[in-house]
Amino acid sequence: MDSPYFLFLLSCLAVFRGSELIVLDDGPWFTMKKLRGSCKGHPAWCELLTCYYCVSSYVSAMAVGWLCYFNLIDRAQAVFWWAATWGGAAFIFRVVRKRE
Repeated sequence: MDSPYFLFLLSCLAVFRGSELIVLDDGPWFTMKKLRGSCKGHPAWCELLTCYYCVSSYVSAMAVGWLCYFNLIDRAQAVFWWAATWGGAAFIFRVVRKRE
């Protein structure tokens, strides 16, 4: 992977899909649905697991951590990659949801 643009696009798509899996999909064996249902008594936790933009922030941080661990991006740029992939995933989410 010589192109940072391809890595950025792939990262944005991965963050988008991972966040969508947690927030909107039931997941395999209904695990995500059970996870969201288990926080019914705790409104703060429920908000953190059902808000797409909040979840995409966490997933983006994990993705950037993975990229840093395998030396695919420079550690000095990690904060910028985190913000960029988070914003890219949010943009993709808005474009996809607008069509539905």
